[in-house]
Amino acid sequence: MKLLALDPSLACTGWVVVALDGSRDLLAAGAIPTVGRVPRTADAILVQADAARRGKELARGVTAVLREHVEVEAVAVEFPLGAQDAAAAWSLARANQAAVCAVDLLRPRLLDNGRLIAVSPFEAKRAATGRAQPGKKGPDGKVRPGSAKAAVRRGVRRIWGPGAWDRALVHVRADAEREAAYDAGANALVALEHPLVRSMTAPARPAEEATCPR
Repeated sequence: MKLLALDPSLACTGWVVVALDGSRDLLAAGAIPTVGRVPRTADAILVQADAARRGKELARGVTAVLREHVEVEAVAVEFPLGAQDAAAAWSLARANQAAVCAVDLLRPRLLDNGRLIAVSPFEAKRAATGRAQPGKKGPDGKVRPGSAKAAVRRGVRRIWGPGAWDRALVHVRADAEREAAYDAGANALVALEHPLVRSMTAPARPAEEATCPR
């Protein structure tokens, strides 16, 4: 059995596949980038059309991953609790919808059986770094841009090992795509401790020995 963890984004969705056995090995990782963007300042109809197109590309990518990894028995998806602005929140919501729809179309039983696990960004960061708000703070007390992602990257590479990540991402060259995969790895760490996943990976109890009647 395998776990698929996703970090949805209309720009670039990260994903990882982890073994649901005692090893919890990182089996594969990658990203689903989409082509082109319409500026937020464009007409609303153009922005919506662009989002729909990118969502379709995202869904195709998730479907391809599921078809390659037929043993996936649970899916973890990051559902952000909020965003910096309304436009960003709307974009993230569209990305999550596209990802979940792809799972439902190809593997409806996963949703029917409750095997879709929601992960919050704070849970993911804490699982990878030990802190809900990792990263270095500037003089204003705010976390510096990029430092939180760097902390997550270091955390997941430490947990699974640089070699495992280098093998999984051997065909992924773009920094943004690799960062998306690392974020998905953090989501996988949360899902691996979820009661549902733990029950799936728990060793089966040995059958009681039959007693012969006297």
